[in-house]
Amino acid sequence: MRGKGETQSGGGVTRRKFIQKSLIAGGAVSVPWLWASDSSWATSTPDADALAAFDQAVKAFNSKLPDALGPLLDPNVELRKIHTGHAKPVIDGRQNVIDYLRGKWTGTPPVSMIFKPYSGGQQPAVKIQGPNNSVAVVTGLACWQDNDGDKADGELSFKFQLSNTSGAWLVTSLYGNYTGNPPKPCA
Repeated sequence: MRGKGETQSGGGVTRRKFIQKSLIAGGAVSVPWLWASDSSWATSTPDADALAAFDQAVKAFNSKLPDALGPLLDPNVELRKIHTGHAKPVIDGRQNVIDYLRGKWTGTPPVSMIFKPYSGGQQPAVKIQGPNNSVAVVTGLACWQDNDGDKADGELSFKFQLSNTSGAWLVTSLYGNYTGNPPKPCA
């Protein structure tokens, strides 16, 4: 007799374990993270891969590492301004985005910018779409902090778009907008 998660294989039983990770608080969306058949591990799902690429980009940004961030950006990436009104394109193209951020990080005075996803205990949602599941949209809430003096820091909603046409998820668009006017304090 087979139990849940087991399959009959030849004369014996092969156990498959499914490890799931919730991508949205409360378990509204759950995707298989990795699966194991005895001692071998399979690769992760497109959702998990896209979220991992998003996390890498956030870590490189927050660590002010333009050389680590550059390879995670699509050559035609679009960076959009964070503000309380409609988003307007600021910088187009990988090298222009890297040069812009490097200038902010090393300017006089240097601007410290921190983007903290999962504000309010919520994890980002990941939606895979497009031809051959080659587009990922990562959305959620984040806490934005900087020392540029032109706006209050606060909670923002964000939308990152990633594309996977060459075997790796690359960020194609970055967008954030404050959740209130004035910006709502971070949770």
